[in-house]
Amino acid sequence: MLLSLYFLNTLIVGPMVIGIDITYFRWHQPSVILQILAIPLYLFALFLILLSMRSNPYFEGTARIQKERHQKVIIDGPYRIVRHLGYLGMIIGTLSSPLIARSTLALFVSMLSVAIVIKRTDLEDKMLEEELEGYKIYRRLTRYRLFPRVW
Repeated sequence: MLLSLYFLNTLIVGPMVIGIDITYFRWHQPSVILQILAIPLYLFALFLILLSMRSNPYFEGTARIQKERHQKVIIDGPYRIVRHLGYLGMIIGTLSSPLIARSTLALFVSMLSVAIVIKRTDLEDKMLEEELEGYKIYRRLTRYRLFPRVW
């Protein structure tokens, strides 16, 4: 449910707000320098999402234990640094998109998407801790949920 809200907000509401903002409101627009810096940031976000898919064979859109595939905790590669690498990529991409479009109003919409992703990581962490063998140990070893050296 939360991921559906995220995609609705990010892929439908966000672009609509960008169109309205840059066509009619033209509120304070982020600078062209921020726009240029946001492009490689967006590409980095895509890289993180693809890296998480490549590193985790259990990566999928639903938060569930894949018992039929004998799911285990992934502790290698980038998952040694953060527990939710794909979500980190989603957050970075979500925040960089309005900067690329130079829409401050859409940046506020993106904040809602970021809050949704953060809530989902919290719920997913709890589910994995309860249902996936070895996740409690992994959680202690990999302290950072999303942001290395921060949280």
